[in-house]
Amino acid sequence: MQEAHFRDEDLEYMRNHKGSAGQCLFQNDFLDSLRKNGTFEGITMRAVPEGRVVHPNVPLVVVRGPLPMAQLLETHYSTS
Repeated sequence: MQEAHFRDEDLEYMRNHKGSAGQCLFQNDFLDSLRKNGTFEGITMRAVPEGRVVHPNVPLVVVRGPLPMAQLLETHYSTS
């Protein structure tokens, strides 16, 4: 994660990605912010080890760090 970042080709793919009605899915200001701040430095993650028993209302993954990048990771892991 320390070396992960959004590459120019990633951002260009996102810039050209369209919804079913043909609209852009990502606004330019969002993509520009990812270009400037799109690293995962300062992110920490904790997760329940595989095979462990978990109780209701206990988070399986806890992500801490800069909000936009933490939200991207949290969203990815909560939908996987």
